[in-house]
Amino acid sequence: MKNSRNIVKQKLLPLLSNLHIITLRWAKRLLITCIAITLMSTVFHWSAGICLAIIVGFLLIRSLIRLVFRMIITLIYILLILLIVSLILL
Repeated sequence: MKNSRNIVKQKLLPLLSNLHIITLRWAKRLLITCIAITLMSTVFHWSAGICLAIIVGFLLIRSLIRLVFRMIITLIYILLILLIVSLILL
């Protein structure tokens, strides 16, 4: 009886330790499925042009957000370099 409990614990604990990974993987799959169903219903109810415009708009906004984020990081690096140089010169 005691050995069977240990076997169950050994099989169950690795699954519980990776539960967040499994949950995130299934959440991503569910999200992708929902997006695909939404896009298909958009194409069926509206025209393909509107669907493509929505997709292009989303990609454009995403690329602009990435660009702004990279510019902010670059400015922070420049400010840090200037701060280090000014501290060295003082």
